[in-house]
Amino acid sequence: MTTGVPALQLDHLDYPDVRDRMLEEWAREIGNLERRWPRDNWPFGGDLNPSGWTRFLDSMPVALTERDMTWLAAQMSDNKLWHPTRTQTSKKGKPYSVRLNIPALATALAFGEFNVAYTHAVASLALDQGIPTCEVYRAGPAAIPRWSCTCLEGPGVSCAAVLEGERAYFTGRFAEITIPAGPNCHHSIRIREWLSGASAASGAAGRAES
Repeated sequence: MTTGVPALQLDHLDYPDVRDRMLEEWAREIGNLERRWPRDNWPFGGDLNPSGWTRFLDSMPVALTERDMTWLAAQMSDNKLWHPTRTQTSKKGKPYSVRLNIPALATALAFGEFNVAYTHAVASLALDQGIPTCEVYRAGPAAIPRWSCTCLEGPGVSCAAVLEGERAYFTGRFAEITIPAGPNCHHSIRIREWLSGASAASGAAGRAES
């Protein structure tokens, strides 16, 4: 099953060490979340049922190291992995139930979490190489562009600030920048030095030989 939604354009996905670092960054965050909060309070996956959590946690490492976000979205698109409805509260304070759009939720979860891991991996690898800044860009179209995202676009963004701003929208703390800026944000980062320098060539060669 496919979602039919084009993947985000992640310019460095198959560069050397990026996928391995994505897995490291994801595992680090999952470990922190497991220690600090029950899964109902995590910044993603609030509508998953226990089977859905098992599928997601099993599928994410495969997506990060071998596949991609569209494959992950397809893995998560089974209705049996999600609660069918969500309880919300009206303006008058009365609870009511809404039926969930499972394909849309699966795509948002897969694309968002894949991009979070990717963004953190690229920023940390750039810092390891002595590259202090990155460029924020729109990696995919948005139905309604949000100023909280578009205002961040452009070069000269601190890679350290990107890492320090991890999930700031979830924790409620101040951050200079948070990329992705929140759920359904399609912004990511790229390294200009990698695009124009030897890293691009070595990345292509490394993947061709593997």
